[in-house]
Amino acid sequence: MDSQIVFKAGGGDTPDTLTVNIDESQTFASTSESTRLLQGTDSSPRSIGSPSPHRHLLEDSNAGKLTWTLIGATLAALISTSAQFGYAVAMLNNIRPVVVSAFQGNTSCSKDYDVDGLATASSQHMFELATSAFCVGGLLGSVIGGWAADALGRKYTMLANNVFAVASGMIMHFSLSWYMLIGGRFVQGFVGGIGMVVVAPYLAEIAPTSVRGAIGILNQLTISTFIFVATVLGLPYLLGTCRLWRFIVSAPVAMAALQLVSLPFFPRSPRFLYIDNGNAQGGEQALRRLRGERADISHEVYEMRQEKEKIEQLPKLSVLQVLTSRHLRFRLVLTAIIHMSQQFTGINGVFFYGREIYKSAGLQHVSVFALLPAVLNVVVVLLAVRLVERLGRRSLMLVGLAGMSCSYVILTAGLCFEKGFFNNSTSKGNWTSSLSIAGSLGVVIFFSIGPGPVPWMIVSEIFPQNARATAYAFAGVVNWGGSYLVGQFFLDILQATAPYGFCIFGGVSLIFAVLIYYLQPETKNLEIADIDRYFRRLAESDQESCACFFRAGKDTAK
Repeated sequence: MDSQIVFKAGGGDTPDTLTVNIDESQTFASTSESTRLLQGTDSSPRSIGSPSPHRHLLEDSNAGKLTWTLIGATLAALISTSAQFGYAVAMLNNIRPVVVSAFQGNTSCSKDYDVDGLATASSQHMFELATSAFCVGGLLGSVIGGWAADALGRKYTMLANNVFAVASGMIMHFSLSWYMLIGGRFVQGFVGGIGMVVVAPYLAEIAPTSVRGAIGILNQLTISTFIFVATVLGLPYLLGTCRLWRFIVSAPVAMAALQLVSLPFFPRSPRFLYIDNGNAQGGEQALRRLRGERADISHEVYEMRQEKEKIEQLPKLSVLQVLTSRHLRFRLVLTAIIHMSQQFTGINGVFFYGREIYKSAGLQHVSVFALLPAVLNVVVVLLAVRLVERLGRRSLMLVGLAGMSCSYVILTAGLCFEKGFFNNSTSKGNWTSSLSIAGSLGVVIFFSIGPGPVPWMIVSEIFPQNARATAYAFAGVVNWGGSYLVGQFFLDILQATAPYGFCIFGGVSLIFAVLIYYLQPETKNLEIADIDRYFRRLAESDQESCACFFRAGKDTAK
């Protein structure tokens, strides 16, 4: 049976009219199916990677529109969290000789940037301690950051974190001994640990669903950009000198100051205010500012209200309960795997070993060529920002890990040819050096496609609001712990297995690619509530069996 509905718009004597013919039988069927989806009673075996055909009934017309407030809040959040973390990761790499020389009491301070015999064994050990202290501080910061994000909120935690950022920069700038530098690096790692577990959920909670992935990847883009900035500033032609290196280690003070004067003017997380803080009016006001005064936010408010009502029916989860919950168990396993893939695939080692590869290739101005991986990192992450909403998170992870595995094989083959392992004679030809360089750059490119940007973003999508901060703390512990272990044992592995050491990381990358294929569902363009409902059904259908661990990937692989 067909009916007509006439919509009238405008005022005066001649309003605009629009007549729509509706098949009532189809309308009632569609309404019934949409209701089942919202209530969680739809038991049809639909892939999580396939959005409901009736999702257009739920979305508002303003989804995905960027506003100046949203852009400003994103930039203000990134400047002293992701930017500071990326800068801290790379800031000591190029100034290592001058730092070691300064603390050895070398008043002349060598001008030869690539001197290898500059440091004594004691100074080398102290420099390694400064590197390790950064990871240990990050581990502690991740734990504290999860608690602070719930207690203070995302925005206030980021603002308070700047106090420690200023302290770390001042300690390192005025350091008179290795112990002061190590202490400053520990505090700097603490700042990075807190920042990384707070900024990612804040970005996810202020972003519209249709651009949530792209805004989430801006986190990694900022990290990559400031790795490049720190590497450039450390060149001996700029600040990498005996007189100026202290300004490199104190630069995070300026980043903290920028966030302190900018972030207070932007809204807090609407989801935190509405769901966690119980401030419905404040949450709606924050969302209105982020979407624009004329935007239709009714659907997002409805979705937050639904999640809040669901959470209120459940008991408040402690950290231990989050870590042991049956409904969250698979998500925690998936989080651990994704974050281990970021660290245990050896990307930090490639950045470190890149200088040696360029040296063995006979390239001059190695310090300048060492900038190439940092440049590629930024460019490829920019590409990933555009691809994440088209190809999806899972596809980027699979392409990235598989590509890293192949690149490690190419890198190993180049090193073996150079060492003469295939023909019993050392080969130093241009083609063997080019093979090694191509392999190392390939690792950087494919890492920047998936394992680099996706892990921090995915946690905010697969965990509900009441468990998200704890989940980020858990992810931070796994990530920083992996970074510490790789930093401690990477060179030992390479030396013990040379020249095949990189093949080990190629195998590890392939293993993680297989795990991601079977375990990670696709979450692009899906509401947080839909994703949570999917994982709950997955856990309830199999309960204690391991079958649910392999169903998620099969659903999206169809």
